[in-house]
Amino acid sequence: MFSIVIPTVGRTSLEELLRSIPSGPLLVSVIVVGDASISAEMAETIATKLRSWSRFEIKWVRAKTPGVNAARNAGIQEASADARTKILLFLDDDVVLAEDFDWGPIRDLYTDSSVLAVGGGYLSSSNLDFSGRGYNLMCSGWRVASGFENNEALLGGVWSIRVPELLQVCGDLGWFEEAIQYGGAETPFVHRLRGWAAGSWKIIYSPRLDVFHYPRNRRLKDWLRIASLQNERLDGVTKAARPAAIARLRRLSGFCLSLPMGDRVAFLGFTIPFVAAGRLSSLFNNAQKSK
Repeated sequence: MFSIVIPTVGRTSLEELLRSIPSGPLLVSVIVVGDASISAEMAETIATKLRSWSRFEIKWVRAKTPGVNAARNAGIQEASADARTKILLFLDDDVVLAEDFDWGPIRDLYTDSSVLAVGGGYLSSSNLDFSGRGYNLMCSGWRVASGFENNEALLGGVWSIRVPELLQVCGDLGWFEEAIQYGGAETPFVHRLRGWAAGSWKIIYSPRLDVFHYPRNRRLKDWLRIASLQNERLDGVTKAARPAAIARLRRLSGFCLSLPMGDRVAFLGFTIPFVAAGRLSSLFNNAQKSK
């Protein structure tokens, strides 16, 4: 029933993710897609390790062009070629499933024939640094603020979808944009998906799919670059694909107030500078283009 697609750039966290995936009759296969940018030596190292894996069926695929979206597209093609795969779960290689993860409850969510996709959220381990915690909380806040009832926003690092409908969306509206390599790369596709589903299908959030997310340690200039890219992605989304500003603010305020004080400080301390940096960068880039 379920297959998993994991794009990877060779992070060491990949092994921890694989160890966290429970085997069982509901899991068809795990497809690990190597980014085209990784070296042949690293690719062979990963492939060798995967060949020794025996808890479940695992496949190694190389994307033809660099970037997470090219890897996602390659994974979709590989998974959809297996008729056993009905639901596809996308996981990034820097997440780890929670200890109580179980395929059964996820399957049960899809017994509702109107459910198209199910997304999860990001959890932070106790040893994660301030920027990592802040980033995870910001992503969760964005998910809450940007969603409608029965048309929730999806985080790129953990979401699932029915395969026939995914292929229909890819055919009708286009695949993941391979020119977008990172930095909210899934955003345009996910918003097209949400628009396609509106009024006919449900896109829901379930804590059953929450994962521990381990963002890479980044230098300040790297965070600024990510802020700029994610702001560009959101600016490219039509206003019809997200709630009105007042509704987003209301949902975001409720999310913030629901957090324990320590998490609230991390959320605000990271989100405000991140969003401000993204906006300022966008203004600067627009000014440069207009010259």
